[in-house]
Amino acid sequence: EEVARQFGARIEPLGERAGPVLLQFPPTQKRNPELLEGLLENLGRPAAVEFRDPGWLDPEVYSVVIRHGGAVVVTDQEDWPLAEAAGEFGYFRLRREYSDEELERWIRRLAEEAARRDVYAFFRHSPQAPGRALRLLDAAG
Repeated sequence: EEVARQFGARIEPLGERAGPVLLQFPPTQKRNPELLEGLLENLGRPAAVEFRDPGWLDPEVYSVVIRHGGAVVVTDQEDWPLAEAAGEFGYFRLRREYSDEELERWIRRLAEEAARRDVYAFFRHSPQAPGRALRLLDAAG
């Protein structure tokens, strides 16, 4: 919790330019709403929270994230649980290789999300990522 407080204080001068902080819980970190509550409370800014263990994906945990103005990260990657989008903003990590049809489905979904709230979308680091991002921006208007 002290580390979260110090980190939040160090990035505070960036203000809104910093955007949300990404917190990633590894698959070895089992569900612990009290730990999550303490981290988010001490961070002092919105966070996008990625859970790699499916035990975290429940209404109690989601309510902790939302209560602190954050969002649950939706990560599309093999062997990771696909979380339900929830929160003050959308945060999506698209980590696979996509066919055109699969990519179009994601683009439609993200454009719908962007019509309702701020959305942060990240593609896997690959040569195709910039083109995919441009297609997404075109679709979102």
